[in-house]
Amino acid sequence: MFLLGNVALALYRRKPEEARDVALELDILPPRLKRFEREFSHALNKYYVDPALFAALVIQESGGDPKASRYEPKYEAKNVTGKSRWNKARALGWSDHDLATSWGLAQVLGATAWEMGFHYPPAAILDPDANLKLGARYLRSKLAKWGNVYEALLAYNGGDGAVYAYRKGECHNCAYANSVLAIKRRIERGEPV
Repeated sequence: MFLLGNVALALYRRKPEEARDVALELDILPPRLKRFEREFSHALNKYYVDPALFAALVIQESGGDPKASRYEPKYEAKNVTGKSRWNKARALGWSDHDLATSWGLAQVLGATAWEMGFHYPPAAILDPDANLKLGARYLRSKLAKWGNVYEALLAYNGGDGAVYAYRKGECHNCAYANSVLAIKRRIERGEPV
């Protein structure tokens, strides 16, 4: 499992600016994601992450539903409510609930999108092109930070604290990372997902 992840990381370790205009093998996209092939191509060419890994992440996160959303009440209570750092987002129409909700195909948390510079009304995060670019950019940042696919997936799903917990022997979201890697292997073998 780790070897597969680290091989994928080595293949995609190049800087995004060095990877422009690379033809991607998007024929590996599962049928439920084929309708987003153009959007995947834009995101993957911009941030250059493993297409099978990113497709697996999207399937795990949203099942391929571009309108998927998941509210995270614990995140809102701990990180959003009463925090003045979100006042600009609120002025643009983001509620605390919006900031604590994961949105779209890549299930990007509203607060994460805002911190990455996505300063648009909340409904815009459901646009597949914008959402996949945000997801690919966030995954790319986690790959760069943690240096391996497994820990990058843990951080994508549970924040950097999930990696620190994993390194201490506690793994609250290992099932998530294992599932993404299992889906990735099925995609690479051409099996249904």
